[in-house]
Amino acid sequence: MFFQQGAAQCDCLHSVAPADLIPSLNIPILYFNGSEDHRDSENKWLELCKDERSELKVYEGGDHFFCHGTFVDDMLERMHKFIQAV
Repeated sequence: MFFQQGAAQCDCLHSVAPADLIPSLNIPILYFNGSEDHRDSENKWLELCKDERSELKVYEGGDHFFCHGTFVDDMLERMHKFIQAV
């Protein structure tokens, strides 16, 4: 969390309440996570998805801000294939 914005970012996430919103979406959702990031709820997010085409990709060695460097090309390719498939 940059520039002491952690509390504001958490407030924003609480106001959106993604766990309440996701079950109302009838679309596939693609989740990304790093293996070194907080990982206690990955199965919960997938279980909330109505569309069985939803997916999760965990990047081994990725931290909280893992979508950089060696992961970018794979992430872009996965997003492109996911969109084409659905």
